[in-house]
Amino acid sequence: METSDYDELRKTFSQSTDDDLLRLTEEHDQITDEAKDALRSEMQQRGLTIPPSCKPARPSRLSRLFFSAARHLIPGSLYPSEKWRPGFMEMDIGEVYWLGYAICGVIVFIGCWIYCIATYGFLLGVGFGWLPSAIVAAIVSLFWPLLLLGIIVLIYLLVK
Repeated sequence: METSDYDELRKTFSQSTDDDLLRLTEEHDQITDEAKDALRSEMQQRGLTIPPSCKPARPSRLSRLFFSAARHLIPGSLYPSEKWRPGFMEMDIGEVYWLGYAICGVIVFIGCWIYCIATYGFLLGVGFGWLPSAIVAAIVSLFWPLLLLGIIVLIYLLVK
């Protein structure tokens, strides 16, 4: 039975002194994520304090706020049930869809709001333009994969 790199790293770190582990945390940007995980695990096992720079990355507060708000606006059957996991490669297809929905929603909302300001003037556009912009963004963003596909086809036709 083969051992994984993670197990090898844990074995190596278990033979290291506390000072060596602390020195490695200072060089955290030069080691792989797998090594960081093994290092964190070994430090937790020994009861050492893990510096904030070596802790795993979390989504920003703004993105967590946006996704929690989106969860309440979108029917539960459509939203993925798993918790947010940082890192694009660890996301399932549902999380990727809703991330694209959020990005597209912000872009469409800003574009529609600018259109309302240009069409109805500053006072009405800024004051009331956010409402139709939010409605349009919520509906159009549901179809962001089709919009992305259309943009890719358009670029292909222009380059060809």
